[in-house]
Amino acid sequence: MKLRRRFKIQPQIPMSSMADLAMLLLVFFVICGQVTARSPVPLEPPISLTGEPLRQRPPLIISVDRDSRLFLEGREISAGDLAEELTALLHDREERSARTVQIEVDRLSPYRAYVVATDAVNRARGYVELRVKK
Repeated sequence: MKLRRRFKIQPQIPMSSMADLAMLLLVFFVICGQVTARSPVPLEPPISLTGEPLRQRPPLIISVDRDSRLFLEGREISAGDLAEELTALLHDREERSARTVQIEVDRLSPYRAYVVATDAVNRARGYVELRVKK
């Protein structure tokens, strides 16, 4: 005896589970992705064997690229104007941690550019901190 089916069931793929899977993958990659604070100037700093973590309040940053160009907080500045600009920025800061200026130097930049930046910080009565790779 042959039985006949009354209803034919069409095969379906549930799309709601695909949306859930896509969301979970997105969350996974966002959480597992490396979060880094990037400098406004692309540099390749030297590597440090001993290093200390940064303080809570971020210091001012002077960047020196491989062409000896100076950047204060991401904008290009001449060597002559650097000391005056730093003096104005550090004028109202009293404690040592607030007067610290970080210097980022590209590893291929000439040493004289680092000396110019350090001298400007010293004339502004700030404290120098060299930023390197760990």
